[in-house]
Amino acid sequence: MQPLRIDCLLGTAWCPPAFGLHLDGLIGFAAVDEAATLRTDAPDYDTILADLPFARHDSGVWCATIFSLVNFAGQERRYLTQKTDVIKMATLIGSEVVGTAGGSIIDTQRGPFKNGQAYYTVEHAQGLRAWCVGDPERILELLTRINAVGVKTRIGLGTLLPFDETGELWKITEDPTAHERWKRRSAPVALTPDAVPAVGAWHPPYWRGNQRVWRHPVERIDERQAVALQAA
Repeated sequence: MQPLRIDCLLGTAWCPPAFGLHLDGLIGFAAVDEAATLRTDAPDYDTILADLPFARHDSGVWCATIFSLVNFAGQERRYLTQKTDVIKMATLIGSEVVGTAGGSIIDTQRGPFKNGQAYYTVEHAQGLRAWCVGDPERILELLTRINAVGVKTRIGLGTLLPFDETGELWKITEDPTAHERWKRRSAPVALTPDAVPAVGAWHPPYWRGNQRVWRHPVERIDERQAVALQAA
Protein backbone atom coordinates (compact mmCIF):
# COMPACT_ATOMS: atom_id res chain seq x y z
CA MET A 1 0.00 0.00 0.00
CA GLN A 2 1.34 3.43 -0.99
CA PRO A 3 0.45 7.03 -0.06
CA LEU A 4 -1.28 8.48 -3.13
CA ARG A 5 -2.89 11.64 -4.50
CA ILE A 6 -5.78 11.20 -6.95
CA ASP A 7 -6.64 14.00 -9.40
CA CYS A 8 -9.27 14.56 -12.10
CA LEU A 9 -10.30 17.56 -14.20
CA LEU A 10 -13.90 18.70 -14.60
CA GLY A 11 -15.05 19.47 -18.13
CA THR A 12 -18.46 20.71 -16.90
CA ALA A 13 -20.05 21.90 -13.68
CA TRP A 14 -20.78 19.09 -11.24
CA CYS A 15 -23.58 18.39 -8.78
CA PRO A 16 -22.01 17.18 -5.52
CA PRO A 17 -23.68 14.56 -3.33
CA ALA A 18 -25.32 16.00 -0.21
CA PHE A 19 -22.29 15.35 2.00
CA GLY A 20 -19.49 15.26 -0.53
CA LEU A 21 -17.91 12.50 -2.61
CA HIS A 22 -15.74 9.92 -0.84
CA LEU A 23 -12.95 8.24 -2.81
CA ASP A 24 -13.75 4.83 -1.30
CA GLY A 25 -17.39 5.32 -2.29
CA LEU A 26 -16.40 6.00 -5.89
CA ILE A 27 -14.04 3.01 -5.97
CA GLY A 28 -16.75 0.86 -4.38
CA PHE A 29 -19.18 1.84 -7.13
CA ALA A 30 -16.58 0.94 -9.78
CA ALA A 31 -15.87 -2.42 -8.12
CA VAL A 32 -19.58 -3.29 -8.03
CA ASP A 33 -19.95 -2.19 -11.67
CA GLU A 34 -16.98 -4.38 -12.64
CA ALA A 35 -18.43 -7.40 -10.85
CA ALA A 36 -21.85 -6.90 -12.45
CA THR A 37 -20.19 -6.72 -15.88
CA LEU A 38 -17.82 -9.68 -15.55
CA ARG A 39 -19.93 -12.16 -13.57
CA THR A 40 -22.93 -14.14 -14.79
CA ASP A 41 -24.30 -14.78 -11.29
CA ALA A 42 -25.60 -12.11 -8.92
CA PRO A 43 -22.59 -10.67 -7.05
CA ASP A 44 -22.55 -10.27 -3.28
CA TYR A 45 -22.14 -6.51 -3.07
CA ASP A 46 -21.28 -6.45 0.64
CA THR A 47 -18.41 -8.87 0.02
CA ILE A 48 -17.12 -6.69 -2.83
CA LEU A 49 -17.32 -3.51 -0.75
CA ALA A 50 -15.46 -5.22 2.11
CA ASP A 51 -12.39 -5.77 -0.09
CA LEU A 52 -11.42 -2.41 -1.58
CA PRO A 53 -7.79 -1.60 -2.56
CA PHE A 54 -7.07 0.64 0.45
CA ALA A 55 -5.38 0.27 3.81
CA ARG A 56 -7.87 0.12 6.69
CA HIS A 57 -7.66 2.23 9.85
CA ASP A 58 -8.22 0.79 13.34
CA SER A 59 -11.62 2.57 13.40
CA GLY A 60 -12.74 0.46 10.41
CA VAL A 61 -12.66 3.21 7.76
CA TRP A 62 -10.73 2.92 4.53
CA CYS A 63 -7.68 5.21 4.37
CA ALA A 64 -9.20 7.44 1.67
CA THR A 65 -10.41 11.04 1.84
CA ILE A 66 -13.45 12.89 0.72
CA PHE A 67 -12.73 14.72 -2.58
CA SER A 68 -11.53 18.33 -2.31
CA LEU A 69 -12.33 21.05 -4.86
CA VAL A 70 -9.41 22.47 -6.83
CA ASN A 71 -9.71 26.11 -7.94
CA PHE A 72 -13.33 26.51 -6.87
CA ALA A 73 -15.13 29.13 -9.02
CA GLY A 74 -18.58 29.38 -7.42
CA GLN A 75 -22.02 27.78 -7.18
CA GLU A 76 -25.36 28.24 -8.89
CA ARG A 77 -28.90 26.96 -8.41
CA ARG A 78 -30.67 25.28 -11.32
CA TYR A 79 -34.28 24.24 -11.90
CA LEU A 80 -35.15 20.82 -13.28
CA THR A 81 -38.57 19.81 -14.62
CA GLN A 82 -39.90 16.53 -15.98
CA LYS A 83 -43.29 16.14 -17.63
CA THR A 84 -44.63 13.08 -19.43
CA ASP A 85 -46.57 13.57 -22.65
CA VAL A 86 -49.25 10.94 -21.88
CA ILE A 87 -50.65 10.73 -25.43
CA LYS A 88 -47.21 10.36 -27.00
CA MET A 89 -46.16 7.78 -24.42
CA ALA A 90 -49.36 5.79 -24.99
CA THR A 91 -48.66 5.78 -28.73
CA LEU A 92 -45.10 4.52 -28.15
CA ILE A 93 -46.35 1.78 -25.83
CA GLY A 94 -49.04 0.77 -28.32
CA SER A 95 -46.47 0.47 -31.11
CA GLU A 96 -44.15 -1.51 -28.75
CA VAL A 97 -41.37 1.05 -29.05
CA VAL A 98 -41.51 1.41 -25.25
CA GLY A 99 -41.81 -1.74 -23.18
CA THR A 100 -44.01 -1.95 -20.07
CA ALA A 101 -42.79 -4.69 -17.78
CA GLY A 102 -45.18 -3.57 -15.06
CA GLY A 103 -48.22 -3.05 -17.26
CA SER A 104 -49.49 -0.38 -19.64
CA ILE A 105 -50.75 2.15 -17.08
CA ILE A 106 -49.05 5.55 -17.41
CA ASP A 107 -48.70 6.89 -13.89
CA THR A 108 -47.51 10.52 -13.77
CA GLN A 109 -47.39 10.51 -9.95
CA ARG A 110 -44.74 7.82 -9.44
CA GLY A 111 -42.45 5.50 -11.37
CA PRO A 112 -40.57 6.18 -14.64
CA PHE A 113 -43.33 8.42 -16.09
CA LYS A 114 -43.58 10.62 -12.99
CA ASN A 115 -43.89 14.38 -13.44
CA GLY A 116 -41.52 16.34 -11.27
CA GLN A 117 -39.73 19.57 -10.50
CA ALA A 118 -36.75 20.36 -8.29
CA TYR A 119 -34.04 22.89 -7.58
CA TYR A 120 -30.46 21.65 -7.27
CA THR A 121 -27.02 23.18 -6.76
CA VAL A 122 -24.07 22.84 -9.10
CA GLU A 123 -20.46 23.83 -8.43
CA HIS A 124 -17.80 25.10 -10.80
CA ALA A 125 -14.19 24.06 -10.23
CA GLN A 126 -11.12 23.11 -12.21
CA GLY A 127 -11.04 19.63 -10.74
CA LEU A 128 -11.26 17.29 -7.77
CA ARG A 129 -8.50 15.84 -5.61
CA ALA A 130 -8.33 13.09 -3.00
CA TRP A 131 -5.67 11.29 -0.98
CA CYS A 132 -5.43 7.67 0.10
CA VAL A 133 -3.14 4.85 1.16
CA GLY A 134 -3.73 2.04 -1.26
CA ASP A 135 -2.78 -0.08 -4.28
CA PRO A 136 -2.16 2.34 -7.19
CA GLU A 137 -2.53 -0.23 -9.98
CA ARG A 138 -5.86 -1.59 -8.77
CA ILE A 139 -7.21 1.88 -7.96
CA LEU A 140 -6.33 3.12 -11.46
CA GLU A 141 -7.88 -0.01 -13.01
CA LEU A 142 -11.17 0.75 -11.26
CA LEU A 143 -11.06 4.48 -11.91
CA THR A 144 -10.89 3.86 -15.67
CA ARG A 145 -14.55 2.80 -15.37
CA ILE A 146 -15.48 6.32 -14.15
CA ASN A 147 -15.90 9.11 -16.73
CA ALA A 148 -18.23 11.36 -14.73
CA VAL A 149 -18.66 12.13 -11.03
CA GLY A 150 -21.35 13.41 -8.69
CA VAL A 151 -25.12 13.52 -9.04
CA LYS A 152 -27.12 13.92 -12.29
CA THR A 153 -24.33 12.75 -14.59
CA ARG A 154 -27.02 11.55 -17.04
CA ILE A 155 -27.77 15.17 -17.95
CA GLY A 156 -24.10 15.99 -18.57
CA LEU A 157 -22.97 17.20 -15.16
CA GLY A 158 -19.63 16.13 -13.69
CA THR A 159 -18.11 15.08 -17.03
CA LEU A 160 -14.35 14.54 -16.73
CA LEU A 161 -11.77 16.21 -18.96
CA PRO A 162 -8.58 14.34 -20.04
CA PHE A 163 -5.19 15.56 -18.86
CA ASP A 164 -3.28 17.09 -21.78
CA GLU A 165 -0.01 15.29 -21.06
CA THR A 166 -1.48 11.77 -20.91
CA GLY A 167 -4.96 11.89 -22.39
CA GLU A 168 -6.19 10.00 -19.30
CA LEU A 169 -9.14 11.04 -17.12
CA TRP A 170 -7.38 10.22 -13.83
CA LYS A 171 -3.91 10.96 -12.49
CA ILE A 172 -2.34 9.06 -9.57
CA THR A 173 0.77 10.49 -7.92
CA GLU A 174 2.74 9.16 -4.97
CA ASP A 175 2.42 11.68 -2.13
CA PRO A 176 3.84 11.10 1.39
CA THR A 177 1.39 13.65 2.86
CA ALA A 178 -1.40 11.16 2.17
CA HIS A 179 -0.42 9.33 5.37
CA GLU A 180 -2.15 12.17 7.26
CA ARG A 181 -4.39 13.75 4.62
CA TRP A 182 -6.52 10.62 4.18
CA LYS A 183 -8.10 11.41 7.57
CA ARG A 184 -10.17 14.22 6.00
CA ARG A 185 -13.25 12.05 5.67
CA SER A 186 -16.35 10.80 7.51
CA ALA A 187 -15.59 8.31 10.28
CA PRO A 188 -17.12 6.74 13.40
CA VAL A 189 -14.52 8.64 15.47
CA ALA A 190 -13.02 12.13 15.18
CA LEU A 191 -9.89 11.67 13.05
CA THR A 192 -9.07 15.40 12.84
CA PRO A 193 -9.60 18.36 15.22
CA ASP A 194 -12.05 20.07 12.84
CA ALA A 195 -14.35 17.05 12.39
CA VAL A 196 -17.95 17.70 13.48
CA PRO A 197 -20.63 15.24 14.76
CA ALA A 198 -23.41 14.40 12.29
CA VAL A 199 -25.68 11.66 10.98
CA GLY A 200 -24.52 9.98 7.79
CA ALA A 201 -22.33 7.09 6.63
CA TRP A 202 -18.63 6.30 6.97
CA HIS A 203 -18.32 3.46 4.46
CA PRO A 204 -19.82 2.60 1.06
CA PRO A 205 -22.56 2.59 0.00
CA TYR A 206 -22.86 6.14 1.33
CA TRP A 207 -26.56 6.47 0.57
CA ARG A 208 -27.17 4.36 3.69
CA GLY A 209 -26.68 7.50 5.74
CA ASN A 210 -28.30 6.79 9.11
CA GLN A 211 -25.27 6.32 11.38
CA ARG A 212 -23.66 8.63 13.93
CA VAL A 213 -20.45 9.91 12.32
CA TRP A 214 -17.79 12.57 12.56
CA ARG A 215 -17.84 14.48 9.29
CA HIS A 216 -15.01 16.49 7.79
CA PRO A 217 -15.84 19.64 5.78
CA VAL A 218 -15.01 19.63 2.07
CA GLU A 219 -11.70 21.39 1.47
CA ARG A 220 -11.21 23.99 -1.28
CA ILE A 221 -7.70 24.08 -2.71
CA ASP A 222 -6.77 27.32 -4.48
CA GLU A 223 -3.66 26.52 -6.52
CA ARG A 224 -3.88 29.89 -8.30
CA GLN A 225 -3.20 31.63 -5.00
CA ALA A 226 -0.34 29.26 -4.20
CA VAL A 227 1.29 30.02 -7.58
CA ALA A 228 0.84 33.76 -7.05
CA LEU A 229 2.50 33.58 -3.61
CA GLN A 230 5.43 31.62 -5.01
CA ALA A 231 5.86 34.15 -7.78
CA ALA A 232 5.87 37.02 -5.29
